[in-house]
Amino acid sequence: MVAFILPANSASSGDFITNSLRLNDSDTPRLVRTPSTAGNRRTFSISFWQKKGNTDHDNDYIISLSGNDDATNFEVSNHTSQAFQIGLHSVNLIRTNRLFRDPSAWTHYFFFIDTTNATESNRFQLYINGVQETSFAQTNIPDQNADIALGRDAATYFFSQANNANSIDAYISDFHYIDGIKKAPTDFGETNDNGVWIPKEYEGNYGDQGIHLEFKQTGTDADASGIGADTSGNDNHLTPTNLAALDVTTDTPQNNFATWNPIAKNPNLPLAEGNTYAENTGTDSFRSALGTIGVSSGKWYWEFRGGPTGDAQKFIVGWTKADVDYNARIFADSNPTVASDGYGYRSDGNKVNNNSASSYGASWNSNTIVGIKLDLDNGTIGFIHGSDRGNAYTGLTTGIFYLPFCALAQASNGEDATSFVNFGNGAHSDFGTNTDANGYGGFTYSVPSGYYALNTKNLAEYG
Repeated sequence: MVAFILPANSASSGDFITNSLRLNDSDTPRLVRTPSTAGNRRTFSISFWQKKGNTDHDNDYIISLSGNDDATNFEVSNHTSQAFQIGLHSVNLIRTNRLFRDPSAWTHYFFFIDTTNATESNRFQLYINGVQETSFAQTNIPDQNADIALGRDAATYFFSQANNANSIDAYISDFHYIDGIKKAPTDFGETNDNGVWIPKEYEGNYGDQGIHLEFKQTGTDADASGIGADTSGNDNHLTPTNLAALDVTTDTPQNNFATWNPIAKNPNLPLAEGNTYAENTGTDSFRSALGTIGVSSGKWYWEFRGGPTGDAQKFIVGWTKADVDYNARIFADSNPTVASDGYGYRSDGNKVNNNSASSYGASWNSNTIVGIKLDLDNGTIGFIHGSDRGNAYTGLTTGIFYLPFCALAQASNGEDATSFVNFGNGAHSDFGTNTDANGYGGFTYSVPSGYYALNTKNLAEYG
C-alpha cells in the first residue's frame, strides 16, 4: 500500500506568504536577470520553499549561469532521482544522499557560501527544513577566497538551465537571494509547537544585488508589476518567459492545497501543471490518480473539468477510502469504483460503486465541469453537474480517511482524455470566481453552504 501524506507546514507565524509560482517543465518557463554590475562572488545566502511537481523529472534547475570554467558556471538543481545539488561547471560542491520526492508538502531549502572563511566546513552549509544536511553523495568545498559564478554581471537564469532546457517542475515560494551576507536558516523559518518547520518573515537586508521574489504580481515585463518583481527594495526585477498570470497561485507553505499525487497514481497517467492536469494518452481502460490530502471529518468540495468528449472519452470522479487497493485499482488499468471503497460519478451519467452502476445525473459534454461534495458529518457524497444532483451515496463509514480520485480513459478510437482539477487554488485552466466561505476557490459553481476547499488552513479549522 502507498501511504497518502497529510501535508505539513499548515500553520505559521503570520500570513505573510500569499503566493507561489507554478512552473510546468514542458513550457520551459524561466525568469532571467542580467545585473549591470557584479555582486559579491564570495559570500551569499539563498532561501526558498519548494513543492514538487513531476517527481520523475530529473535535473530541474533552480538557478543557472552558463560558462566554460568553474568561475563562470553555477547551478542549483533537483538532480538525478531528486537529490539536491549545488554545483560548479566541473566540480560539484555538494549533492545530497537524501532524495526529496514528497509532492504533498512544502519543503524549505537554505544554504550559504562564504569562501572568505578560513575553516572549510564554514564555507558552505545546507539546511533542509531547518536541519543541517551532513550526508552527501558528493562534496567539494571551494577554496578559501574563491570567486563563485553567482554574482557575475552575466545572464542569470532562475528555474531553468541557462540553455533553456531542464526547467523546474514545481511550485516555488518566498525566494530570497542575499548578496554579500551569510545568513542562518532561522532568519527564514522556525519550529512551531508541533515540531514542524514553518516560514518566518525575513527582516534583514539583501545587499546590492539581492532579490526577493514573492510572486504577488502577474505582468510579463521586468518591472514592479511583473511575475518576476523583486520586492527586496533593490528593484532587481526579473524578466519572465513562458509564464502567465494563471501560473501565479495561492498554494503556499502557509496554506497548502491538494493536488493529484504523482506517487499515488497509475504510472502511465501523465500529470502536469503542478499536478492539476491529467491526461490518458495510452488506453481506453481507466487510469487513476489520488489526491494529496485526505480527510476524515467535515465537509469538502472540489471541481473537475473533463476535456473534449466528442469521441467518447470516459471520466470518473469522486472519493475513495484511503485504504484502496493501490495495485489493483490505482496502479493498474482498472476501474477504481469496481471495488467497494470507491464512490464515483461517471461521464455516462451513472454513479458507480462496488461493480455496480445506476442512473444518477446526465452524460457529460465537452469540457464539462463537475462539482464533487463529501460530507463526513453525515456520511454522504454528492455531485453538481449543471445543478446540484443531490446525494449519490449515503451511509458512508465516517471517522476514516477519504481521498479525492479521478479516472480517465481514451476514446475507443484513441483520442486522448484530458482534464483539469481545481481543489480551490484557482486551477491553471480557469474555472470561475465562486469561493467557499473562507474565500478559497475560483470555482464554477456556488460552493454549497458549509463545504470548504481542500487546503491546510481549512483542514486545521474544519477537518
